[in-house]
Amino acid sequence: MKFGGTSVADGDCIRQVADILKHYRASGHELAVVVSACSGITDQIIAMAQEAATSREPPPIEAFIESLRQRHRAALETAAPDHAVSATEGRPEGPRAIQPGTGRPLSRRKAGLNSLV
Repeated sequence: MKFGGTSVADGDCIRQVADILKHYRASGHELAVVVSACSGITDQIIAMAQEAATSREPPPIEAFIESLRQRHRAALETAAPDHAVSATEGRPEGPRAIQPGTGRPLSRRKAGLNSLV
């Protein structure tokens, strides 16, 4: 399954995607899930790249990145409040999860999102 754009536009939409995945998983299906950019993000990245390529002044890239970070943090706080991202660390809180079948730790971000389904 692939989800992107308006289907992952914000935390409520992401929660709906998680509910869909839970349903399929509970029905015994194995899942392969691809998640692409939230609604509008790709257009914003393209616009910033075009500005960087054509502007005589350096574009406000740091502010742009921070706005993306805040939007994704807000979505995660809505979709999975138990895995909210620390504003100072930028990482999900909580214990490290182990990748099934390998014994290797998952990245903190993947572990946090994995627990949604």
